[in-house]
Amino acid sequence: MMLAESDLQPRRRTKGVAAVVAGVLSVGGLAGGGVWLASFLSTGPQPAEALPAGTLAYAAIDVDPSGGQKIDAVRFMRKFPAEARPGSGSDDLRRAAFDLITDDGPCTKQWPAVEGWIGDRMAVALLDAAHPTPVVVLEVDGHEGLDKGLDALSDCIGGLKGHAVEGSWAVLASTDAAAKKVLADAATSSLADSSSFKTWTGKAGGTGLVTLYAGPEAGDAAATWAEKSPEAAFIVPAVVGGTGAMSPVFGVSPLMLMGMVAPPAMEMNAQESHRVDEGDFEMKPLTKAEEKKLRTMTPEEQQAFFAKRFPAPEPDRIGTASSKSGDDFEGDFEGEVVGPKVSKELLDALRSFDGLGGSLRFEDDALQLTMVADHIDAGGDLTAGTGADRLLSDVPSDLAGAYAATLAPDWTETVMASFTGMGGPMEESQAEMERSFEKETGLAFPEDVKTLGGTGVTLVAGTDFPTDDQAGGSVPIAAVLHGDATRIEAALTKISAGAVGHLVWKADGDKVVVGVDRDFVSSVLAGKGLAGSSTYAKLLPDAKDASGALFVNFDADGWLARVVGKHDRASAAPLDALGVTFSRVDGEDRTKARLTTD
Repeated sequence: MMLAESDLQPRRRTKGVAAVVAGVLSVGGLAGGGVWLASFLSTGPQPAEALPAGTLAYAAIDVDPSGGQKIDAVRFMRKFPAEARPGSGSDDLRRAAFDLITDDGPCTKQWPAVEGWIGDRMAVALLDAAHPTPVVVLEVDGHEGLDKGLDALSDCIGGLKGHAVEGSWAVLASTDAAAKKVLADAATSSLADSSSFKTWTGKAGGTGLVTLYAGPEAGDAAATWAEKSPEAAFIVPAVVGGTGAMSPVFGVSPLMLMGMVAPPAMEMNAQESHRVDEGDFEMKPLTKAEEKKLRTMTPEEQQAFFAKRFPAPEPDRIGTASSKSGDDFEGDFEGEVVGPKVSKELLDALRSFDGLGGSLRFEDDALQLTMVADHIDAGGDLTAGTGADRLLSDVPSDLAGAYAATLAPDWTETVMASFTGMGGPMEESQAEMERSFEKETGLAFPEDVKTLGGTGVTLVAGTDFPTDDQAGGSVPIAAVLHGDATRIEAALTKISAGAVGHLVWKADGDKVVVGVDRDFVSSVLAGKGLAGSSTYAKLLPDAKDASGALFVNFDADGWLARVVGKHDRASAAPLDALGVTFSRVDGEDRTKARLTTD
């Protein structure tokens, strides 16, 4: 449904207002107002009504949500250039949602075939824990061209060749029979009526512009997948319980801290050619001139560049690596390659997973994503406790970004354990890895590493990003370590004497700022004000109860405009700031992300 520009403008007051007021004061007027208010606040029918109660996972878009959400959505979209909006710049939110649900692929060309009948709500879902199968649900608002439009979609959506319609909903599935079964199962017991669905989406704030859900069955399916594909053990916790400490955002701080003390021998030498085998195929690193040129290219131009610059190797050169570090190295790989081991604890945790809910909506002039998930105990946590605001309270307000985390007591063991138990002929025990780490860094594990983590870590980034004319330049980055400053400096001295000799640091009270740029380290140590800024308060109102918090200031010193290519600068210009918090309450992982625009 399109919202016209006039719908966003205040109406001129007329003499008729008096008559309207008089009518509202009447009993009939009050009753009519109640009906209007109920309609304004209601969410309307949802795609969950057309899906069975046992749905594994669900992501829905509603472009006509309750209250003022739709008006806020239109205002938000119009801040960006037309070419940057989904839906080819159209103000029709249905078109934007359709492009998102079809992943902006070939089906987007079928918009003329669906425009006349598609409604305001649509969803993608996974069904059947034994054999997870995708389906698409579309609201039907009119039947003109419906059959032809559904046929067109079936032709362009891979694997979804069937469809069925019941009432206001059309389902796309693998076959017509499968689509009819989805609707029949939903008629018996729908996802919308599921207590699990109501509970978890309710915890996340209810339905919004986007509503997300994963049910208990998703945990069972993930465990089955992890058993069949052991490498999935690395990503399953982030997918099913994605708001936990193992998620990409909130696991980054301790891992980056470990990376600071990792010996150079453990890192890939970017200056060398990387061979696939002993043949003549090689991938040479980009030159500075090529890096500069890439920054000015469109995504399509970049794709064409990489296809030409790094052509795929011939099939007979894949999987035949024969570089050796010992006489028996090649023989170790004969036969089946053993993948990472999946612990019984992780499988049990996945099978006991209770659910996840998410909601994207506008709250207090910010676009807010709230995620609540049953915590998956995958064998240890990186973050714990509260007080992320304390870690951010004494860093400068003019940074490009800052990430703070209060670390769990056994975070070092959790990190080390994540690198062991992988199986295969090259597997090292945790004790062996610890000895190698101590030998290369000079640090005692875990004592010195825990000292570096202290009571919490804050990673900060300055705004002096390299421009197109400064290819290869470094970004000012530093870590603020909170704890026993004397012991922290002693541990840093060990590192600088061996593995990483280019570190600089300064201490003040119970904090030590460490980095590679002396001037930036000094400015971070001396600066304050981030936690006292109005933007911080708006984006991170829950930081005091969080174990992790991320703050990004897109407006700081124009750094974003310098980083993005010239083709994307207009699209990035409206962005103001981003704030993300993570906390755990009563066995539930909660993440809140808030984005503001200028």
